[in-house]
Parts: sequence; structure tokens; C-alpha cells
Amino acid sequence: MQKMEEIIAKIKKIFHASKLNEIDKSINSISGYFGDDNFCIVLPNKEQNYRLLEFKLSEYIKKHGNGVSFLPHYGVYIIKDRKLNISQMYDRAVLANDNSKGNFSDRFSYYNDDMLGILKNEQIIQQEVKLGMMNNEFTFYLQPQYNIESDKIIACEALVRWINKDNVIIPAYKFIPVLEKTGFIVEIDKFIWEEVIKWIKNLIEKGIKPLPVSVNVSRIDLYYLDVASIFCGLIDKYKIEPSLIQIEVTE
Repeated sequence: MQKMEEIIAKIKKIFHASKLNEIDKSINSISGYFGDDNFCIVLPNKEQNYRLLEFKLSEYIKKHGNGVSFLPHYGVYIIKDRKLNISQMYDRAVLANDNSKGNFSDRFSYYNDDMLGILKNEQIIQQEVKLGMMNNEFTFYLQPQYNIESDKIIACEALVRWINKDNVIIPAYKFIPVLEKTGFIVEIDKFIWEEVIKWIKNLIEKGIKPLPVSVNVSRIDLYYLDVASIFCGLIDKYKIEPSLIQIEVTE
């Protein structure tokens, strides 16, 4: 039996090779594959075109999905400002698409200028995070893991903390989702992994027996990094026991 990821990958290839080209001919559109799970279609702004697109793709998924159930999301940018280049128009459609996820009654979401404000805020946060990393504003705190039966702390979890130049702790919920969305979370995670392992090594050199520490691995890390190789490299670099590091994949 094929894995769901393989089936979806197959459907993507077929979309790009034939189905989207077929749809282009029927609604006078131009389509292309933008990587990952993303396709872009430029088409005449008519409601019937959107519904025909949704119908044709949904029917195709039902026919070729081998029982795999998933629904496409559609972000729509209606071209009003022709001074924008294609990339900027695409970014606006992506913003609208992100807004449509979780809406099962209507798979379409239309771009508005409020969404651009969100994008600008995310860009500001990312720039501040990059600057914060340069200024060593990121660290980790340890959250103990307690065993009720033994009445002892048996391990710890490392949690990233951002303390800015004004000595203010920035809550994780304000920047982690942005970094996951942009992919920059991999830089933060790699930094924290090494800082934790370096800290463990420092304890050992001081004659203190460390407890195992778990570190977070984002799903984004698994897409962009060879996580196993990185951890093996860090463990070899600092000469610590592998059992002292535990990995927790975040939701």
C-alpha cells in the first residue's frame, strides 16, 4: 500500500503535467507549480471560474487519491494594482490562502490590505529576531521533569527565551509562529541545540553530573535539515553521552 505522502506527491506531478494544463484550456488561465504544496493560477476574475477550478480538482483528487482525503486551499488576489510584479501578487494570494485554512465551508479566501499589515509585522519580527541573534539575546531556560513516584527531578526540557536589549522577555507565542512560517525557526533551533549541549559539557567539566535534557525539533527542521547528522556532529564535537540529549518533535 502506498504511503499518503507518496500518493500526494504523485497527484502533484500529475496536476502539473496534465490536469492544470487541461483546466487552463477550459477557463483561459495560466498555471504553474511553485514547489512544496503550492500551485499558482492566473485566471479571469469570474466566480464561475473559481468554482469550476474547485470542482475539477476535487473530482480529480477523488478519482486518483486512492482513498486519501485532503482538500486544497485557495487564496485569491484580485489584480487591482498593476504596478505590482508577479511575485508580489503571488505573496498576497499566499497570505489569503493562509487565512482560508481551517475553513471547511468555503475553501476560498480573498486578499485584503489588512493581511498585508500582518505580513509587514511578520517581516519586522523576523528582522528583530535576526538582530537579536547577532546581539546574543537568545538563550534557554530549563523546565524540570518530575517523577511523582520517585519524588525526584529526572530530566529537563530546554525552552527558548528571547531577552531583548531592554532586558524584556519576549513571549514565545509572539515570535515562534512567525519563524515557523518563514522557516527561520531552523536557525533558532540549531543555536539552542548547540547551546544546550555546550551547557551540559560545561557541567561535566565542573564535576557535576547532568540530567538528560530534551530539546525541541520543529517539523520545519525535518524538512530543511539533516537533524540526525547535526545532533551526531554536536555530540561528537562536545564529547557527551548521547543519552543526555532527548529530542521532542513539536506539534
